[in-house]
Amino acid sequence: MKKEEIIFLLYLFISALFGNVYSLGNDQQEKQLLRSPTSGKTSSILRDIFKKESSLRFSMVQKIQNLVTNAIDNNNITEILRDKLVSLENKVNSIQNIQSENQKQDETLNESLDDFREDQNATRLQLQNVLPVPQSDIHCFLPLDCFDIYNCGERENGVYNIYPFKTRVSTKVLCDMDTDGGGWTVIQRRNREMPRVNFNTTWNEYRQGFGDVPGNYWLGNDAIHKLTTEYNNSLYIRFESTKKNSYKVQYSLFSISNETDGYRLSLGQKSGNIVDQFRVHFVVNYPFSTFDNDRYTCAARSGSGWWYNHCTLVNLNAPFAGGHSNYVWSGIISQGSDLSFSEMLIKRKH
Repeated sequence: MKKEEIIFLLYLFISALFGNVYSLGNDQQEKQLLRSPTSGKTSSILRDIFKKESSLRFSMVQKIQNLVTNAIDNNNITEILRDKLVSLENKVNSIQNIQSENQKQDETLNESLDDFREDQNATRLQLQNVLPVPQSDIHCFLPLDCFDIYNCGERENGVYNIYPFKTRVSTKVLCDMDTDGGGWTVIQRRNREMPRVNFNTTWNEYRQGFGDVPGNYWLGNDAIHKLTTEYNNSLYIRFESTKKNSYKVQYSLFSISNETDGYRLSLGQKSGNIVDQFRVHFVVNYPFSTFDNDRYTCAARSGSGWWYNHCTLVNLNAPFAGGHSNYVWSGIISQGSDLSFSEMLIKRKH
């Protein structure tokens, strides 16, 4: 039997008991009053006393009833609090379980971390036992230019892969292993006898490079910039007219700046038996131009990308068909239609 049922039965018993007592007391007092030979005044006083007593008994019964009711209410509150306590205990147990799981995970992570550290230490020991690769061997695996390829034992002219950007991405280039000690990287080549390539192309094409190695091609201004600023390079130029006349000129230093600076031209001292038309027309230290990035509209008039200054006295990229406004090399070849062959080669200094 539940506690509230017991309290309720107790309430009924007390109510019945006091009700009977109250009723019984009133009956007996009234009977005694009727039998007592008292005066009318005395009877009135006794009646008042009986009424007060009766009122007190009724009040007592009411208080007892209230106490029982409060006990029932308190019991209900106790049950509610007990339920809340059980709920809180469940939540605490849940939190403890989560903490226990987290502790297990932490222990697992710590074990994994210990394993990782062991592998790391073992790898470090292995690396200490590995012999370093000579720098020369690295240049043979990932040659920067044709100079590296030559120094690694190659002596045949031909197309090779170089790595001017020092990544796994290679760039095909023609290497000259015969001229002036070998190891020359061809950055520009024109050959009338090979399939034609349009040299009147965009800034992006000149930046990335275009054409057909080993036929007519431009290595790419980004690659030329990397090759000529990493180390000092000399420049060798040779060209031939349709009349089979050959010419050559060499510069002690050659480089071009980065794209932001417009691939600006820098040249050292000239050697050779022809006039230095680069300096005669003050093209040195001027940026590169194409028809879509043309400061003086020279590229559009000359039909190719090149270094211009209102506009130029030398342009080895002039179209074979001719019809342009500038020279191939002033004083020697006036039109692209008179050009048979040209090459620009660079070589890193020792």
